[in-house]
Amino acid sequence: MEQKITKALPDLIEKSTDADLALAFQTHLKETKGHVTKVEALLESNIGESKTETCKVISALTTEASDTITDVTDTALRDIALIGAAQQVEHHEIAVYGTLRRWAEILGLKTYWFLNPLKRRKATPANSLARLLTA
Repeated sequence: MEQKITKALPDLIEKSTDADLALAFQTHLKETKGHVTKVEALLESNIGESKTETCKVISALTTEASDTITDVTDTALRDIALIGAAQQVEHHEIAVYGTLRRWAEILGLKTYWFLNPLKRRKATPANSLARLLTA
């Protein structure tokens, strides 16, 4: 999931015309790269490998964001559409991390606490994007 997002964010950064939006996407890219490292370490320590599966929802959402870049020519409208696309991704990530944290806790994995900060950090970019919509 996070790997797909790190591949999609550079296009959003490049096509954003609002400086604050581009900065928000740059910050999110940096944070997401850190999440990739942490999630891979978590997988390695619990199951011995960090092989991941493609998340169909994130794939669809990043494709939609890419289509928005192509389809929306008005830059202000495109920025708003990119915020909406990014919020959809963020909300999905928050739901996934919350679910994974609870599963890990139920399964008795001692590292379930590790997912708490990731879930909290995921809420911050979504809030930042919402503020850009009202600016």
